[in-house]
Amino acid sequence: MSDARSDDTLALFRESVRGLLERRWPAERALELAADPAAVARMWDEAVAQGWVDTGAAGAEAGSGAGTAALLVVVEELGRAACPLPLVDTSLVAAPALAAAPPGVTPPPHQPAPALAAALGDAGGERGGGAVEVRDAGNGAAVSGRVRFVEGLPLARRLLVAGHPGPQVALVDLDAPRVTVTATPGLAVPAQADVTLGAVPAVAWEVGDATLAEMARLGRLGCSARALGAATRAFDLALEHARTRQQFGSPIGRFQAIQHRLADCAILLDATRLLIERAGRSRDDGRAGWPDDAAAAVAFAGPSLRRVAREAQHVLAGVGYIEEHVAPRHFRRVHADTLRYGGAAAGRSGLAGGLLDR
Repeated sequence: MSDARSDDTLALFRESVRGLLERRWPAERALELAADPAAVARMWDEAVAQGWVDTGAAGAEAGSGAGTAALLVVVEELGRAACPLPLVDTSLVAAPALAAAPPGVTPPPHQPAPALAAALGDAGGERGGGAVEVRDAGNGAAVSGRVRFVEGLPLARRLLVAGHPGPQVALVDLDAPRVTVTATPGLAVPAQADVTLGAVPAVAWEVGDATLAEMARLGRLGCSARALGAATRAFDLALEHARTRQQFGSPIGRFQAIQHRLADCAILLDATRLLIERAGRSRDDGRAGWPDDAAAAVAFAGPSLRRVAREAQHVLAGVGYIEEHVAPRHFRRVHADTLRYGGAAAGRSGLAGGLLDR
């Protein structure tokens, strides 16, 4: 991935990812496959084999020259395909913390990377995200508390949490005793979950404030990329509907109101993609302004992608509300992802702080 900064290379990489997903996770079977844990597990194995899970590992240390931009492409394409692999948590959010983990926490290079869930709670800017306390238990740590908005289950069987007193993180086995996982159906599909921990044994280690901030920043950017993929697919569906749906003897795409909606969406999608790509490359290049670039991308993506999702629903009309159709899945994904880790509000605050501190 050393050439990931090149426009041509990144475009070819995107083409490769999309082509594999079309073969392994075809759009016409996306809802069926996402509801099958075995199919999701097989797709995770495929992602590991393709190197997608480790693509961002090189970028875990800012300035490596590759990693983040390519991984954001993978995450975007997963969002477009409605494929619920937890790459945002595993390869983006967890990466800065795992880079500082004690020996034995991460698997050896020759072993496949396990799926992880991550929950930063209030430490990651999620309002109502919950909190956990980490206490010394002699030969390890014990974690107690509750975190919300956890995704990637049941594929991910380990949870990385940010704990108090901080800054520190803990890695918890979700199959351990005194762990309660409660699905919370809502905007996100598959549903997110609440995880309650009652003095659960864990491996804990200290991280700096900068590392914790980087984890949240990568989470927001990754979710924005995934929402971009979902919004892009919703737009494509709306565009095809506008070309084929007849009303008053002509395709509805001939109507100026529809044309203007679609034109605005195309502009917003292109602008969001450019900002996200710039942020990824900025981190890979080790630029001092990377946090501002990420904040700008997230701040723009939130309202822009939600508008695209709404406009696509308007163009699709009744089709966009049928749960057996993939369109509602993309609508839900966009709205859930643009809120996670503090969403656009955290992006605006981060950008404003960066500008004022210069």
